[in-house]
Amino acid sequence: MQELLSGIREKAQFIRLQEILEGFPIILATQQSHLEAAQIANACRSRGVAVSTVDCLIAAMTIELSYSRMMRTLSSWRSIVH
Repeated sequence: MQELLSGIREKAQFIRLQEILEGFPIILATQQSHLEAAQIANACRSRGVAVSTVDCLIAAMTIELSYSRMMRTLSSWRSIVH
């Protein structure tokens, strides 16, 4: 949710998007999610790809939960990691 709301400049848009997002469940990261995120970050960095830890956590959770629609670049992440 934070990733989506952080870039909003106008308060009215922020509130509207917040209302929309309230209909979706918050999925908490597990210890396994964090371990996978660290592996993704290390694999990316070893190949010279700059990534943020938050993006790696989102990728790990996406892979873990098989939400391929949440991340359009899922196949790119898998090719970097494996």
